[in-house]
Amino acid sequence: MTSFAYLQPVNDFQMNREVAACNALLQRFMLPALSGGTILMENLPHSDQALRALLLRAIPGDVVVTPRLATLSGVPSQVIEIVSALTAKGIRVFVVEVGDEINPIILRRYVEPFTALETALAKAEARLSDERARHQAELEEHGKQIRERMVMAFMKRSGMNLEDLLIDPTEVSLKNPRNPALGRDLRSKREALGLTMEGAGQLVEAIGEKAINKGTISNMERDGTGKHVATYEMALNIALSRRDAAQSAAPEPVHTMPEDAPFKGQIVKEVASA
Repeated sequence: MTSFAYLQPVNDFQMNREVAACNALLQRFMLPALSGGTILMENLPHSDQALRALLLRAIPGDVVVTPRLATLSGVPSQVIEIVSALTAKGIRVFVVEVGDEINPIILRRYVEPFTALETALAKAEARLSDERARHQAELEEHGKQIRERMVMAFMKRSGMNLEDLLIDPTEVSLKNPRNPALGRDLRSKREALGLTMEGAGQLVEAIGEKAINKGTISNMERDGTGKHVATYEMALNIALSRRDAAQSAAPEPVHTMPEDAPFKGQIVKEVASA
């Protein structure tokens, strides 16, 4: 029987503390202590090379101990998958923060409800990726319009013929180019504050400016441009910062853990009584 420790990358001081905690748990269950060759730590965050090596090296009857469940993975479904893979090979899994051996059946019961959040996060990340792609395309178009505007302004002032530098000089306008991505960002910030356009227009008064009317707000949130767009964006950012500071200063609710939760060392007892 061999005891293995699985760690995420930490400094030497933290590693020594985690190894000591793992050995203390092994000693409590009268299991073999760790040695230098059985302490496996990832070289980089979010890497799984050490975990893959552990799955190859460990054999039935061996023990794996880790400081926290999150050390195995920060993704709920992956935690279940890793523990199930180890126990299927006849390898016992211990977690220091739990203070006991992990049973995959009970672990699944407590962790599986969080997989819905995992799915929601994946969908949100996909939407964010699509939004970034659209935003990048709009930024490129915005930059193109700015460059064309600068060329046209130079042509007007210098009298030089630089039309060959333009893709289509007949379509170039000296008006402010639209930036829809910025407009959507302004609107999302206003909605995050729960403000109407009239209410958001009054935010600029806090920085010494006159209130902006609803029509101007509507145009800025549609086109992302306008005389007051920088002032409006600054006022929204200040309001969001004040809201976040107020929320972080509020006391956090105290949550109590059910007496039958596996994180109080009842995993093995619960399986035995089932």
